[in-house]
Amino acid sequence: MATKKKPIKKFPSAATLKKVRDKLSDPDYTGGNIALPEDASEVERAKYKLCQLIAKYHREHELTQRQLAKKLDIDEARISEILRGKISSFTVDRLIGYAQKVFPHVKIEILAA
Repeated sequence: MATKKKPIKKFPSAATLKKVRDKLSDPDYTGGNIALPEDASEVERAKYKLCQLIAKYHREHELTQRQLAKKLDIDEARISEILRGKISSFTVDRLIGYAQKVFPHVKIEILAA
């Protein structure tokens, strides 16, 4: 029985990279990830880290947003918000619940600084 080989992923062309850089450099561009402000609260930082954890799972398992939405039992718009780090739309407990669906043994640790 022959095994199927995954196609080799090629790096984007210089023209494609320039187009993406130009788009992202546009001061009026509203897409992409939302940055966590430097003065973020600990709750905001926890939510952001949980979003990053879910985004990591998304990347590493090469899932579409639709596939991830189905796995987490939420709609695709909510997945988009998670992947962009739009933390204001979620509570910590909700994000922990989503993270536990993809990482069943996830552990949350709270430290006194």
